[in-house]
Amino acid sequence: MISITILSALVLPLILHFFNSTTLPPGPLSLPIFGNWLQVGNDLNHRLLAAMSQTYGPIFLLRLGSRKSDPELANQVLHTQGAEFGSRPRNVVFDIFTGNGQDMVFTIYGDHWRKMRRIMTLSFFTNKVVHHYSDMWEEEMDLVVHDSRNSECEDPWDGY
Repeated sequence: MISITILSALVLPLILHFFNSTTLPPGPLSLPIFGNWLQVGNDLNHRLLAAMSQTYGPIFLLRLGSRKSDPELANQVLHTQGAEFGSRPRNVVFDIFTGNGQDMVFTIYGDHWRKMRRIMTLSFFTNKVVHHYSDMWEEEMDLVVHDSRNSECEDPWDGY
């Protein structure tokens, strides 16, 4: 009984592989659970991939384990665990210049980021604020254009 189970566990994926191979790119025959991991080993480098592309063509299928990538699963993970995946990696240099990442761009995704975003979107870009400051912004832009046109430098941006 055990031998029948083992034999069917090995033969059934091979049979399914031949039926499903019409919709998938060609590739080396894979084993159940392991996929092509035993053929590749821990050294998945460009030489091995180049040799496989000579055999199977420029696009080929490697199965590296029994998990399949799924766009719906990726979407679900990003929606349920977005805080873990949404942050930028920490960098010592950025921490020095941004006060340990307390600015808007390099802060860790979380409560502080949400507060900063709320401040930026609500305070600075409401219709009332834009209408109130638009004259000053236009005047400042006119001054910059005037200064760059009247500059004695070849490159008007050298002075900035």
